[in-house]
Amino acid sequence: MFGQMAGLAANLWSMRSQMGEMAAKFQRLQTDLADLRFSATSGPVQVEVNGLLHMTNCEIQPGYREADIARCTIEATNEAMKQAQAAAAKETQSALGDLSMLQGLLGGKLPSP
Repeated sequence: MFGQMAGLAANLWSMRSQMGEMAAKFQRLQTDLADLRFSATSGPVQVEVNGLLHMTNCEIQPGYREADIARCTIEATNEAMKQAQAAAAKETQSALGDLSMLQGLLGGKLPSP
């Protein structure tokens, strides 16, 4: 009987040690997952959230569902596209202005390509 109790105590001690190790691993895993963020999948389109959210200041709030994350990233992407189009239009206008000035310097004629 004493031998069985000693064996049981040893098993319990071993389990206690293993539980401590598992708890430490679980905490590390939670930290790693928080650092990695995650990817949200909406239908066939996979939205990589981590980098896009960082670039657009779109933050994941507790309780967000995949649809909320997808909506946030899509809105942020659309806004980024508008800004890129505006910048491209500005550059195009600048290039056309330079071309117009060059055309004036050449007497109104541009060489054909």
